Amino acid sequence: MKHSLFHALLLGLFLFFSLSSAYARDYREKGFKGSAGVSTQIQLNTIHAWEVGLDLSLGTMLNSNHYVGGEISLRSLAQVPYYVYETRLSIHYMAYCLNRDSTPVLGVKAGTGIVSPGFSQFQFYSVFLEPLAGWSWRLSSGYGLTLSAGLDLNHSFIPIIGGSNPCWLFVAPKISFAFEF
Repeated sequence: MKHSLFHALLLGLFLFFSLSSAYARDYREKGFKGSAGVSTQIQLNTIHAWEVGLDLSLGTMLNSNHYVGGEISLRSLAQVPYYVYETRLSIHYMAYCLNRDSTPVLGVKAGTGIVSPGFSQFQFYSVFLEPLAGWSWRLSSGYGLTLSAGLDLNHSFIPIIGGSNPCWLFVAPKISFAFEF
């Protein structure tokens, strides 16, 4: 029941902010903005696992070149014979380098996540830093599209009270495609 209410609230907030920003002429105008996107990455460690994610970032354009927001990401790592799910919360900064319809972008995300592996009763926790670079295009409708590549630096661990804490460092090249509103 709690999860259903949380998902309904999250969907309601997303629709409210999406509709309220639908009347903006330009996704890079000062004020509330956001993006919804998909991403994929390959973890370069001992398992070489492929991961797919859905990302929702909501925040504000400080001016036409700087965006700061919060992001929630839902990820799935499909690896035979089990699945791993991760929920991430992060701070998201993006700099649009030029005042043109087509511009390079630089950004960084930093945050924390909870990993729920399908093979264990333990939950892993993670902290991550993700620098990125890409390109943003302004559409004639005033919305935007961004294609970016980044490097996900992820430190995952299992908190064990009174014992040693197993931990892993993942390095994952990442590609993201986002619709900006």
